[in-house]
Amino acid sequence: MSGGTRAALPARLGRKLRAFALRARGFSGSAARDWVRRIDEDRAAPGLLDRAQRERAYRWGFMPATVENFGIDEDNREGFVSERDYAFIHPLNGKYGKWVRDRVSALTVFEPFTRFFETAHFHLLIRDGELHCIPLSPEAQAHGNDPFAGVISLLQEKGRLSLVRAAWAREAPEALTWDGDDFFVDGEQVSADELREWLLTRTRSHISVLIDPVDPDLGFPESLGARTAVVRVTMANPDGSHPRAVEASLILDEQEPRPGCPTLHARLDPQDGSFKEARAVESGRLRRYTHHPETNAPLSGYLPSWSTLESALVEMCQFAPQLKFVQFDAVLSSTGDWVLVKLSASPDYPRYFAFSEETVKLLKQSIDFKRQSTRQYSVRTRKWFHNLKLWLRKRFARLLYPKGLVPYQSVRWLGDVRRDLFERNGVPLRTKLWAYRNGFLSYRIPQYGITAQNRESFISDFEYRWLRHINQHYRYWLEDKISIKYVAAAFNDCLPAYYFYTTLQGGVNHVVPMMDCPSGYAASFEGILALARVKGVLALKPDEGSHGDGFYRLGYENGEFSLNGQTVSEADVLAILTDRHNQYLVTEFIEMHPELARIYPHSVNTIRVIVFKRDGVTPEIGNAYLRIGSAQSGFVDNTAAGGMLAEIDAETGAYGNAQILQNGHVQPCPHHPDTGVLIEGHLPNWGYAKKKVLEIAAAMPQLEYLGFDLAVTPTGIKLPEINRSPDYPRIERLTPATIDYLLYKLEQKKRRYGYDQRPPRRLISLPRRG
Repeated sequence: MSGGTRAALPARLGRKLRAFALRARGFSGSAARDWVRRIDEDRAAPGLLDRAQRERAYRWGFMPATVENFGIDEDNREGFVSERDYAFIHPLNGKYGKWVRDRVSALTVFEPFTRFFETAHFHLLIRDGELHCIPLSPEAQAHGNDPFAGVISLLQEKGRLSLVRAAWAREAPEALTWDGDDFFVDGEQVSADELREWLLTRTRSHISVLIDPVDPDLGFPESLGARTAVVRVTMANPDGSHPRAVEASLILDEQEPRPGCPTLHARLDPQDGSFKEARAVESGRLRRYTHHPETNAPLSGYLPSWSTLESALVEMCQFAPQLKFVQFDAVLSSTGDWVLVKLSASPDYPRYFAFSEETVKLLKQSIDFKRQSTRQYSVRTRKWFHNLKLWLRKRFARLLYPKGLVPYQSVRWLGDVRRDLFERNGVPLRTKLWAYRNGFLSYRIPQYGITAQNRESFISDFEYRWLRHINQHYRYWLEDKISIKYVAAAFNDCLPAYYFYTTLQGGVNHVVPMMDCPSGYAASFEGILALARVKGVLALKPDEGSHGDGFYRLGYENGEFSLNGQTVSEADVLAILTDRHNQYLVTEFIEMHPELARIYPHSVNTIRVIVFKRDGVTPEIGNAYLRIGSAQSGFVDNTAAGGMLAEIDAETGAYGNAQILQNGHVQPCPHHPDTGVLIEGHLPNWGYAKKKVLEIAAAMPQLEYLGFDLAVTPTGIKLPEINRSPDYPRIERLTPATIDYLLYKLEQKKRRYGYDQRPPRRLISLPRRG
């Protein structure tokens, strides 16, 4: 180790410890690391203030430049939101910030509002080392079955397209043009093959999108002496019901700054779009301009069509009330329409104009509540130990397991092996140890008939865990039940009706109506109870989670409420809904088809359908099996909770050969253990169910391995959930086609991590093959 490296080690360790301490106080990991980094970089750079003044700014939670430029002092600093506090309350939109993480996610969630976005034609990503072009627009979809040929023909038709990152970025787009004879990339002539290779290289660096470039309205910025103009608006919707613009600014020449002509920011009045001056930061200091420094044009007036833009943003925020504090960038096009060019779930901390009084009030409510919830010593200690556990688990996985394993799978694998080892499942100890060395849980050996000679024909439990996640990008679309409703909105008839959800704001649960809420029901807890009285039964689901954890069947019959079959008072129901530790999605309770209800009527007996795309495009059904609840599993049908399953012939819909997992051993169970019903028959609506599942999978071309949970109803199907990474079935055997696909993906991931050259060894390694 060099002297410089040894000297830097204590500094790095110090930064980690300071960030770790901030995380124990409630900061997210990224926010804590970013704040520590900013202070260290500022300390190392020349600044506007002396050392004592700078240290005072840090103690207050500000960067010294902010204190100087906004005139913050001991007397007025409580009227500002500090940068440290602003970092403290991130992520501002919780898990729903992912909806605007990139262009494709935003277009998918806000599909009814695509008219406000740049037209996106192709989504470019790498799949198994190859360029994958996904048509997005009707124009792109009309250009044949070969996606790259479609890129070429669309470019020839339009003459000009722009390549941009899928993730919102400030960098200028790259121009692709066709002059009638030749292709050009940013003015450099290329052949069609060179264009493909160039796109492949770019997409390896970052997922990309081909869009129609926006032709801006140059009249308005030219009247201000500028070449380009971007309008930045921050929308607040803290209770999910009253979105409004709280911050707005006009940014001049952000993309084309010129010597002696800085990027100018003018504050817009959210009421009428007026502005009176512009500001710029030069050499660290804030300067004010009433006239353009180059043309002397007055920097005041009214933003054209401000009310049109504001109305559009209000409508979008009403459509997605889960987003509570979002920043939109828009440009005025040559057709006079507003076009959104960037969205952010983390609005910028202001550098030119301090937050408005309304924004300060809203943010301080969130800051105060989060401080109260993390102020107790026991809470901080618990967070500290939780973060320490995550850190140790990550290091544990890196030290003992092959690279590429998701860290939490490291402890889960050891836990499963321990349970399997001590279960009396009829497998000899010697065979168990052989199974573990080869990545299998021991009960798989008799389940699949695995031997030393044929083991490479199967994918082991450990390999399956290491393969997670096959859906490398955009799997977050399916991480919660509300997101699914937006992502699969085109198939709303196959999704349960969503009536309300509860959300925490200022330490109190609020009720927000959702897209299927009938008219006449107030957005309140009483509104939920009133709907339950009319519907007779509702489902209360945690927005995240699996295995049926936290699920409630809210019933109302003969003037009494019930939860999961137990009679309760109205106060008991309200106690669950108002508890700030519970946030629930209130949906219709799915009515099973009588054919399946006869087997076991107390849970919704769902069908798990595993779908994969061997070519990355065409979905096919790999496995299908019926999951059935029992007295042990209660109101859910998950096998992890004690449920059972029956095999399904995917071609005919015939089901039978029911089985149950007992003491780590798969055992036949032809009759239901509680009802005594013979578990055999044909699934109603199976042809329709298969058709819809394949259509939905095809409509999500970014995802290639999915687990659909579908319920057959008297009139069709409902999808309570779509899994982004279905677990290795406990009882059902993977079909040869599914295993072949998984082994192919295993080979691809091994190649990506260098296993095709020199397999990296760890204490716990992937089984040797070949």
